Amino acid sequence: MSPVQNPFNFTPLTEPVSNVSPDAPGSPFNPGLAYLLAQCCELTYQQFATGTISASDIESLQLEGLLAGSTITVANLTPFTVSEALGPASVAQEAATYVTLPSGFGCQVTVSGFTIVVIALRGTQTWEEWFDDADAFPAAFAGLTPLSGGLGSVHSGFYDYYTIGTAGVTAAAGNEVSSNVSLRAAGSIAQQVGTFLSGFQNADVFVTGHSLGAATAGLCALDIAYNFTGNAASTSVLTLASPRIAVGVAADGIGIPTLGNEQSLVANFQSLVNTSWAVVHSCDIIPILPPAVTNIGPLTLTCVQATDTLSAPGSGATATASISNGSVTSISVSQGSNYSGSAVPIISIAPSDNGGFNATAYASIDIFGTMSITVVNGGSDYTVAPKVQILNTLPQTVINFCAQTGDVGENHACVSTYVPYMQQLGNGF
Repeated sequence: MSPVQNPFNFTPLTEPVSNVSPDAPGSPFNPGLAYLLAQCCELTYQQFATGTISASDIESLQLEGLLAGSTITVANLTPFTVSEALGPASVAQEAATYVTLPSGFGCQVTVSGFTIVVIALRGTQTWEEWFDDADAFPAAFAGLTPLSGGLGSVHSGFYDYYTIGTAGVTAAAGNEVSSNVSLRAAGSIAQQVGTFLSGFQNADVFVTGHSLGAATAGLCALDIAYNFTGNAASTSVLTLASPRIAVGVAADGIGIPTLGNEQSLVANFQSLVNTSWAVVHSCDIIPILPPAVTNIGPLTLTCVQATDTLSAPGSGATATASISNGSVTSISVSQGSNYSGSAVPIISIAPSDNGGFNATAYASIDIFGTMSITVVNGGSDYTVAPKVQILNTLPQTVINFCAQTGDVGENHACVSTYVPYMQQLGNGF
């Protein structure tokens, strides 16, 4: 497989400079690393076309910015696959009606003196994946208990793509993203990711993808941040052209239990995933799909991005962390008022001025409006208890750019639009 070759040199002169992001965001965003991840997204399409992926494919990628001139070394390369029905008349559980296709890869990457784990997931290429894209009814992200709606409600098509296994096999309810990998559906991307991560300890994990791959990357990052804290010291995600992944449904304006928790999905995603960046081309229609609001008789579907500003009620609650052996062990809450379990706030744990990082936690609110906070990742190296904030919003981590690169397809294209933009962002335009 040849390295990714960009078909043109993206230039901000295509559109007014005011419509293009010539400057990369501040730390912790690394534009050189972001460009490397974007090229990994494109490699997943080449992997689909050829059926293979090799370490040399990744080691041959171009580096920009602070990474320019460095050497890429790849280890533990693991291809991922997805099992898909051959046609709409296929019968579930009959293996002969399914085909196994490349869906991305995971690997360990060493560049410029640091080592990370990269998980890259592929975008839409088949008819069944288009059906998954369109299947926007909500499902509960099963990270806690299914009856409580898990970590919130998500786009069921994307969730199925991530969690359904070989020949349509499914996990038992509530085990789709179980912390026990053996309980996940055999052959699912979720099980393959869990098995891959089990070979690492305290790794810095970066998940990336384009289009459907970006939606899957968001779910995968939340899965890792919640279930694999021993394997992943930190979880970061870079998405290119992600559709909306948080979906809720209400009947006559009242959220349906377990399926009306799209805002909780946003809060838990922003609480648990250490760093998230979404790259969006303003002339690309995919990031505004599914529609924000769809009325179906008495039902209302609401779809939002995991990086959107949260709409959570409540105010006045404060939180205090306790530490032991350098990690956050618990967080106590001084209760506020008007909080709701259907839209929990974001829990932000700041790095300590005296050291310490990567602790994460999420909020739960019972039917009486009482809040509790559960520590998911205690982090490390804390010498004093970090500051914990209970927030209704976090600073936006969306990078917008605009460049008319052709028709709708080209405006969404990974190799001809998103990767060239990330290259220019990496080298500072």
